[in-house]
Amino acid sequence: MRQQSPSGQCGDKEQSETQRDPCISPDLAHRRGTLLNRPEVLKGVHEAVDDIELTDIALRRPSLDDVFLSLTKDSASTPIPDESVAGEQPVDIPVVTPNGSDGARPNAGLIEASDHLLYGTSTIGGNEGAGAVFKLSKDGGNFGLLYSFSTSGGDGQHPYTALLEGSDGTLYGTTYEGGGTNAGTVFKLDKNGSNYMVLRNFTVGPPSPGNPLGQLLEGTDHALYGTSLRGGSNNAGTVFRITRDGLDLNIMHDFDQGDGYWPYAGLIEVSNTLYGTTREGGASSMGTAFRINEDGSGYGLIHHFNFSGYDGYYPLALVQGSDSALYGVTGTGGTNGDGTLFKLNPDGSGYTLLHDFSFWAGRVPFGLIQGRDDVLYGTTSQGGTNDGGTLYAINADGSAYTLLHMFGTNSMQGLNPSDAPLEASDGALYGTTHNGGSSSVGTIFRLTKQGDNYTVLHHFVSGSGDGILPYAGLVEGSDLALYGVTYNGGAYQYGTVFRITTNGGAYQILHGFGSGSDGNSPFGGLLQASDGMLYGTTFYGGSHQCGTLFKIATNGSAYVILHEFQGTTAYSANPATRLVEGPDGALYGTARHGGDNNTGMIFKLSKDGSGYTQVHSFALPPAAYEPDSALVAARDGALYGSTSYGGDLGLGTLFRLWPAATPDMLSVDIFNGMARVSFAGEANRQYQVLRSTNLTQWESLGIVTMPASGAVTYPDPNPPVSAAYYRAYWVR
Repeated sequence: MRQQSPSGQCGDKEQSETQRDPCISPDLAHRRGTLLNRPEVLKGVHEAVDDIELTDIALRRPSLDDVFLSLTKDSASTPIPDESVAGEQPVDIPVVTPNGSDGARPNAGLIEASDHLLYGTSTIGGNEGAGAVFKLSKDGGNFGLLYSFSTSGGDGQHPYTALLEGSDGTLYGTTYEGGGTNAGTVFKLDKNGSNYMVLRNFTVGPPSPGNPLGQLLEGTDHALYGTSLRGGSNNAGTVFRITRDGLDLNIMHDFDQGDGYWPYAGLIEVSNTLYGTTREGGASSMGTAFRINEDGSGYGLIHHFNFSGYDGYYPLALVQGSDSALYGVTGTGGTNGDGTLFKLNPDGSGYTLLHDFSFWAGRVPFGLIQGRDDVLYGTTSQGGTNDGGTLYAINADGSAYTLLHMFGTNSMQGLNPSDAPLEASDGALYGTTHNGGSSSVGTIFRLTKQGDNYTVLHHFVSGSGDGILPYAGLVEGSDLALYGVTYNGGAYQYGTVFRITTNGGAYQILHGFGSGSDGNSPFGGLLQASDGMLYGTTFYGGSHQCGTLFKIATNGSAYVILHEFQGTTAYSANPATRLVEGPDGALYGTARHGGDNNTGMIFKLSKDGSGYTQVHSFALPPAAYEPDSALVAARDGALYGSTSYGGDLGLGTLFRLWPAATPDMLSVDIFNGMARVSFAGEANRQYQVLRSTNLTQWESLGIVTMPASGAVTYPDPNPPVSAAYYRAYWVR
C-alpha cells in the first residue's frame, strides 16, 4: 500500500516520475513531546484471539488465568471453560533440565505412557548434539536417556514434536532434519529404548513429505497420520499416512498457496475425520483450519484465520451520513482480506461492519460519499475485471451492494480510481482514474447513479503539457464546473490544477506546479471554501521540499502559497488529503508526517494564510499515528478522522477532535433572580448565548467576546419561571 522512504529528504524535486512515491516522507529524528488537544480514539481495530492450533486443546489444560478458544467442526468459535478441579493443590516437583549428553532444549510437550512414566524429546543434546529421547517419573526421578540421535548413518536429527504411544505400546515420533537428505524421519522405539528403527527417511523436494513439525496421530485403522512443513507437489507441506511398519506411505493432501500451507502442528481425530491447521495461506494469508477424512477424501477448509478477526484495518476514508452516523472504508482486512465498509456513531458506539470487499466485486476501497438519495457510493482501486477497480453503490444499512462499473473491462476507459466519486448538481457521478485512457495516465469520467451512460470526459495525455496521474477526486465549483489536480504533468511536470465542464468541454489547466520554490505533486483534492476560492495542498515542494498549502481562483488567477511545510520538529510534512473548512471558518488538514514525533499531525490556518497552528501532534507507536483520510467537519462541530496505524493492535483508529473554539458549559446558577451562565472558550472569539424551555426552540440572548482568561459568565436578567436550558456557540 505505502512505502517508507529510504532517504532523509521530504522530497526531491529532481527525481523522475517513476522514482517518486506519493507517500515518501522525511526520515526525521523522533522526539517525544506534549500532545495538544489530544483527540479521543473512538475505535481501535481489535484482533480476535484466533491464532490457535487444534493440538493445543489436547495437549494443554488451561490454568485459572488462561482463556482458550475451541473451533467447532462446523467452524464456529467458542470459549473453552476452565475445568480445574475444586480442591486440587499444587505439588512441588523437582525440576529436571536435560543438558549436554543428557539432551537439551526440549521443544515439545511430554506424554504419559501406559506405564505412567513421562516421555519426551530434546531438540539438541544427546551424545552427538542431534537430540535425544528421554523418560522420567512424575516426581522428577528416574530420569533416563533412551536414545541419542546420530549425525551419521542416515539417522534422524533434531526432533521438535511430542512422542506418540501407539496401541501396540511402542513410541513413535519424527525428527525435523536428518535422514538420507536432511528432510527428517519417522522413527519408533520401545519404552526401554530398545528396537529403535527409522521407519521412513523423507527426501528433499516434491513429491515426498519433508521436515515434519507436528505430533503423529494413530488413526482408527492403527496407521500413523501426520503433517510435514514442506514437501509435496508444491513444497508447501502435506498431510500423510504411514503404516506402523513404515512400508506404506501415502500423501493424503498437498498444500499450496491458494490453500492453506506450512502446517506446523499435528492432527486430531474425531469420528474418522482428521482436523489440523496451517500457519500460512487462506483468504487472508494468515493460516487455516482444515479437515480431511482418514481415507483422504473430504478435504475442506473450515476457517480462515485473520489478523483482525475479520475486522477491517488501515482505514482510508470517512464520511458523515444523513443519519449523522460516520461511514468509512478500510483498505484491507475483513473476511476476504480485501477491505471493509463500516458504520460508527459519533460517540464511538454502534461499530458495525456493513460489507466485506472481495477480488471479483472490488477490493482496496479508497473513497466514499453519500448521495442525495442516501445511498453510499464509492470506488475500489483494484479488483473486478482485470483487477482494474470498480465503482459501487450500497445502502446505508449494508444491503443491495451493486457494481455500477468495472474499470478493467476496457483500459481505454480508465483504470484504478483512487478517490471517491462526486455527485454533481445534475445528479450524475463524476470521478478520475490514475491509470488507463488513451495514454495510460488517467481519465475523467461520468456515469449515472444507476451505472448507465459511462463516458470518458477527458483523457490525460503525457508529454503534451497536460496533467497526468490524477490521484484525487473532483470538486464542483459554485459555477457548476468541475475542478481537480493531477500529481504529475503540466508545464514543469510536477502536477496541475485543472477545470472542466460536466459535458467534457472547456478543459483548461489553471496552474502548473513546480516552478522555482512552488509546491509540487498535489495528492489530496481541492476544497472550494465559503469565500469561493479553491484551496489545496502539495505533497512536495516549497522552500523545504516538504509540501505547501495554496489557494487559487476558479479562473486560475490569484494563485498564492499560503504556507510552506517545514518537516522539522513541531511542523507538518507531506500533506496528502483534502482540506476542510471548520465551523470557525478556518482551514483544517492532516499531514502524514512531521509534528513532535514525525508521526503526523492536524493543523489549521486562516484562509489568508495567517494563524498557522499545530492542533494535534500524533504520538509515537503504539498510539494512533499517520492520519491518512481527510477530516470530516461533522454537524456537531467536531472534526473526525482516521489513522492508518496505531491503536491497540497497530491497525488504525478513528478519532474525534473538538476545535479549540468549542465552548465548554461550566455552570448555571440563580443569583438575586438572575440566571448566570458560565462557559469557557477561545480567547477573543465571539460566542452567542441561547436559551430554550423545551430544547426545540432557541432564542438568542446576545453575543459576548471571550476574554483573555478563556472563561466568561453571561447574565440572563429575566429567566423563565419554569426550567430553562442554555447553550453557547462560536460566531465566525
